[in-house]
Amino acid sequence: MPKIGLSAMYVAKRNYDTITKTASFTGGRRFARARNYSTEVEKADGNDYYTDNVVGETAAGEFVGGTLSLTVAELEEAEAMFLLNLSDGQVEISGKTITVYDYGDATPPDLAFAVVEKWKVRGKIKWQAIILWRIVFNTPGSDVVTAEDEVEWQDTELEARIMREEQEPCRWQRRTELMDSEAEAIAFIEHELNVAATLDAPEIPEG
Repeated sequence: MPKIGLSAMYVAKRNYDTITKTASFTGGRRFARARNYSTEVEKADGNDYYTDNVVGETAAGEFVGGTLSLTVAELEEAEAMFLLNLSDGQVEISGKTITVYDYGDATPPDLAFAVVEKWKVRGKIKWQAIILWRIVFNTPGSDVVTAEDEVEWQDTELEARIMREEQEPCRWQRRTELMDSEAEAIAFIEHELNVAATLDAPEIPEG
């Protein structure tokens, strides 16, 4: 079952109530144009228990954390403000107001992240939604080269820490079954992350 595509990245702010020990999501939105994503998982070492000179019991290595790596077409500063908790302001220059975004000591918020994978299964196109329940983005660097005669497309790379949820069952990821349409996968993500429909949401082509 080969994977053949990637689309529809979403983020939402994760709010954890320490009294009720429940999480809720606000500000859910589509962000960036997807190019690539990958996850690297960290596991605790497995531990075998020996009896009668053989392994009688075993404790498999459990998930302890991970890294989410993203490549996107661009990350606009307004999007970075949401991901990194930046502050913004305005500067007047020659009668024109310019919005500015300040990178400083802001603490990036806990977020949920979701994406849609496109599969081809026995000749049929399928879609799967993936949600990472708790991540924190690192501040990205910059890497740009000057323009030459031929355009060199330059992506933006982002990285985030993947963590378990605080409440039981302390999950870190959820994957749906393979669905028949991208719209179904997106509807699932918008339901789980409490994404409100917006008039300017991009249209998603089928196929």
